[in-house]
Amino acid sequence: MNSRGRLLRAEPPTAEALLTPSELRQLTRLARRARQVFGGPQDIEFGFTGGEVGGGRL
Repeated sequence: MNSRGRLLRAEPPTAEALLTPSELRQLTRLARRARQVFGGPQDIEFGFTGGEVGGGRL
């Protein structure tokens, strides 16, 4: 994310996606909320439940 909280592309275009677009949106919302609550960027750990690619909850 840049200084304005916008998601930046960090991998080369040929790299295999590790997260789905939906998972990226969920994670971005969580990071923005943590930044708002704690007053600045946070180092957060996360995981998705369900064990299926693209499934489960954050």
